[in-house]
Amino acid sequence: QVKDLNDKLLRTLADMENLRERTRRQAENAEKFAIQGFCKDLLDVADNLGRAAATVDADAIAAESDGEKLKKMLTSLHEGVLMVEKQLGSTFGKHGVEKYDPTGEDFDPNAHMALFNVPDAEKTAGTIASVTKAGYKLHDRVIRPAEVGV
Repeated sequence: QVKDLNDKLLRTLADMENLRERTRRQAENAEKFAIQGFCKDLLDVADNLGRAAATVDADAIAAESDGEKLKKMLTSLHEGVLMVEKQLGSTFGKHGVEKYDPTGEDFDPNAHMALFNVPDAEKTAGTIASVTKAGYKLHDRVIRPAEVGV
């Protein structure tokens, strides 16, 4: 009975060691590849941005004298860039990244970075008058503060 219990103890200890090692490897992989889904979604955005840029041929612009053809190329480029912006916003939203524009809000040093003062008698002191760069939050945590004029 002692021999049997000793054997069970050794097997249990080995199982626990294997479990620790497997858990360590899983945690390491989870940390290393945590943003894999986010990156994969951004690849589509990169592809569409490349397609949008490809709609305008730089050589054709330099040699082109036909204004209508240039207008079509620029319209196509504009539509492509708007589609990429929409897709990027959708991808961000899917992964919990939210863009925010604090114009008109009270200044909050945790969410905004003041770059300059704006003299405006119509607004109270400490109110954001202009935004030079929008801020971004990840699940209600600021990952880039909005750059603002107060």
